[in-house]
Amino acid sequence: MEHLNLGTPASERGKERIPHPRVIIHRRAVEQSLAELSPELAASERRRLLLGWLKQAYSAGSAEIRRRFDAVHAAKPRSDVLSEYKMAGQNAAAGTAYLIDQILRIIYDEASLHLYPAANPTAQDRMALIAVGGYGRGEMAPFSDIDLMFLLPWKATPHCEQIIEHMIYMLWDMGLKLGHAVRGIDQCLHLARGDGTIRSALLDARYVWGDEQIYDDFRRQLAQMLQEEGKNFAYDKLTERSRRHEKMDDSRYVLEPNIKEGKGGLRDVQTLIWVSRFAWQINQARDLADHGILTASEARRLSTAHEFLWKLRFHLHYLAGRGDERLSFELQPELARRLHFKDRPGGKGVERFMKYFFLVVRWVGEIGRMIEANLPQGQNQADIKALPSPPPRSPPPSTAGTIPGTTPGSTLGEVFARIKLRRRPVSAPDLTPYHLRELGLKRDQEQWRIDDATKFAAAAVNILRIFYVAGENGDSIHPTAMRVLHRMVRDLPPAAMTAWRNDPAANQIFVQTLVLRRAPDKILRLMNDAGVLGKFIPDFARIVAQMQYDRYHVFTVDEHSIYAIGILSRIEQGELAAELPLATSIMRQVTLREALYVAVFLHDIAKGRQGDHSLLGEAVAMELGPRFGLLPEETETVAWLVRHHLLMSNTALRRDVQDPKTVSDFVALVQSPQRLKLLLVLTVVDIRAVGPKVWNNWKASLLRQLYGAALELMTGEEYSDSTEPGPKATAMAQAVQNALVDFSAEEFRSYWELAVASPAYIVSTPFEALQRQARLIKRANAARSHPSDETAATDPHAWIDWHQDSQRGISEVTIYTEDQAGLFARLAGAFAASGATIIDARIFTLNNGMVLDNFALHSAEGVMIDRPATMNRINQRIEQALSLGLDALKIVVAEQSKTRQKSAISHITPRVLIDNKASRTHSVIEINGGDRPGLLFDVCAQLTELNLRIGAAKIATYGERVVDVFYLKDMFGLKIENPDQIDHIRQNILAVLT
Repeated sequence: MEHLNLGTPASERGKERIPHPRVIIHRRAVEQSLAELSPELAASERRRLLLGWLKQAYSAGSAEIRRRFDAVHAAKPRSDVLSEYKMAGQNAAAGTAYLIDQILRIIYDEASLHLYPAANPTAQDRMALIAVGGYGRGEMAPFSDIDLMFLLPWKATPHCEQIIEHMIYMLWDMGLKLGHAVRGIDQCLHLARGDGTIRSALLDARYVWGDEQIYDDFRRQLAQMLQEEGKNFAYDKLTERSRRHEKMDDSRYVLEPNIKEGKGGLRDVQTLIWVSRFAWQINQARDLADHGILTASEARRLSTAHEFLWKLRFHLHYLAGRGDERLSFELQPELARRLHFKDRPGGKGVERFMKYFFLVVRWVGEIGRMIEANLPQGQNQADIKALPSPPPRSPPPSTAGTIPGTTPGSTLGEVFARIKLRRRPVSAPDLTPYHLRELGLKRDQEQWRIDDATKFAAAAVNILRIFYVAGENGDSIHPTAMRVLHRMVRDLPPAAMTAWRNDPAANQIFVQTLVLRRAPDKILRLMNDAGVLGKFIPDFARIVAQMQYDRYHVFTVDEHSIYAIGILSRIEQGELAAELPLATSIMRQVTLREALYVAVFLHDIAKGRQGDHSLLGEAVAMELGPRFGLLPEETETVAWLVRHHLLMSNTALRRDVQDPKTVSDFVALVQSPQRLKLLLVLTVVDIRAVGPKVWNNWKASLLRQLYGAALELMTGEEYSDSTEPGPKATAMAQAVQNALVDFSAEEFRSYWELAVASPAYIVSTPFEALQRQARLIKRANAARSHPSDETAATDPHAWIDWHQDSQRGISEVTIYTEDQAGLFARLAGAFAASGATIIDARIFTLNNGMVLDNFALHSAEGVMIDRPATMNRINQRIEQALSLGLDALKIVVAEQSKTRQKSAISHITPRVLIDNKASRTHSVIEINGGDRPGLLFDVCAQLTELNLRIGAAKIATYGERVVDVFYLKDMFGLKIENPDQIDHIRQNILAVLT
């Protein structure tokens, strides 16, 4: 750097932006009035008159500035404001600074020439008024502080102190806010060396009045000091910016953004100007295009953003009547009206206004990366990366020229080979090995660059590859690469765009980026900033910068969705276990991991449209699922989660979760334990992603209660963190003992020892049913313990109890019998052969080798079974089924099923989920599909033929859909963990369902 130019030091810098400045304030007119005062007038009276004139001049000047500002925005629609009157905001800021300049000059001249004239002035009595900070740039908001420095050659003399004191008190008496400092040149330079904030403020120092030679000496010495010691100036400013962003939640998409200090706000614009001035000796955004740092359109966009933010700041100050930099919720509608954003179908004017604001601050971020990328070598160490430095990995990062995490000489294709191949066929060229030089990529200081844009642009899928590789290795993407990516997706021809979106390889890579094991939200945010997300998923483009005008949501819709992905990832990694223990525990049991991530990403995809965003989002999910390569059952799950993503929070927070009706209604919609788990995690993530202060213990407790109650109703298992029987089971057992007055202590103890071995049985069985079943077990035990010669030959294989529940319109059948292979399949076959429909079923294996199976039945006509003849016929079928082989039973069931009409169930997608995390001792299989006569028997028969033992089961029917949950072990009494065996079971059960 041969010469550091700190900008034009002329006192009139910026004045050319002010039309007819003397209409704002006519300094000479005030001075003429002062000159006409009598020399005999007392100093106090002269001061009083001056104060009155200055107050009047300041009030009139401020009113004129506001009149001009308001007239511009009242007369023209927004589009004209941004073109014909594009400098309205900065013009008003320059006018305000000009008004203060003239007032300071009047006060200074009055003090130095009339009130405190120096009889014998020396070189030490010299002084200059210097504007610093924003005021130094000639930009002031209506209620901003006056950042003023009294610059001295060395230190203040008594004469200088008199003038300074007089000026300070005059400004205070005028009601102005003053931030001032009294410093000598050496002191300024000393402070600038040790404080980056002071250094930045002095960089904008502007001469206002006084001894101009002092100012020139100061500027010359400051330039020399910065040239010698300011090599890290850009790094310091960018680091300072990052720290400021952290204090402001490190997001530009917040409900009530700070337009000055927030991310993408005025302070960020000024940081870019500071850095540019230091690196290239330029003062205005348009000069960046002349130097080739930005394109002409990028420079114009930065100028437009700067102007819009200044315009917004003036509106804010005027509306609030004070120096308010926060775009508060209450002021947003009025600001939207003033800027001519009107309501339109599908969007309020205030939401459209805020969307434009968020796009503006996003421009600032994008252009900032361009400027940082072009900083001279050695000045861009800050390169503030979007990703933190990754933790040490094993194996350690490889040498330059290879991809971290691979051996030297590894290719990019080998990294992609680690992507789990999905179910849709992917053409060979999409995952063939790519050397870095062949792809045009280069890794430099944990950032990926596009070294050869021609090679890189040869395949549109590379746009997604670079993001995946960066995220997989914990790296970021260089700003110049971000610019290339932005232009690539912007300039893709329609046919190429369509092909890119429908490319299986591209969709595969996108999903794998979405489910990255560490910080996927960081990479998604980069993709969003580059415009890639919106181009690859057009539905996502509609929510970019989409504000939700309510006090509940803190972020824009796109930022909320990306933030939610980050929270889900942190839950999965166990980072939020202390705050979200239930979600963390359940996440370890989730089998449809990719479906959950896609659902979280899409849950608000249809916000801002006319209609229910949940229903509209379901349609989007059904369209995108196959494109992403999801299986039909995964797509159905994603679509269901998107449609019902508010169900659990609305139920838990708005209804009484202790009301059984609330729980039963909720379960009727959820139906599946796996869905329940996925929905719980999605609900927690959604609430937590609204903002860090929205989640609380009250919401957590309500969701935990609803989850536990629903799980009990679905599976019969009491939700508890303990392996001991829960309090509900203990309390129920005590109540049953009190009700069984006809039981001796020994008889109840015998029953209790069986029941306590299965807490799920006690929790899930109604109180009256427990009493009936206790008596059934007592009767059976007595018959088994004391058989008579007369009854031994006719002892039943099973003890059966019938109960008609007229309130629910069902018949309840309890069967107590010895356990045997395929027992549940035999019982299901008996009911199917009898023409009865199983509405609900729960089986419990007791610790005495007996099973207690409970069934809720309808007749073939869909009504309660209450005729004795029908019940006797079913009892006979049960006895017959217990003695028949499965093959013979299949024939009986098939004959009966022929006479019954099958329902149209083709629209219900069958799915089979096998979970080894939900139980410590069993593999849990969840079966979803359309109901038909004999289905349960067919499923259970298939499980028996696969040599699987059913330890427990929960059978439920919801209209035409069945949701059956079985707790299984293999023939050796172990969980089923062999992947091939699991796939074999899934395929066989799917064949039954279809």
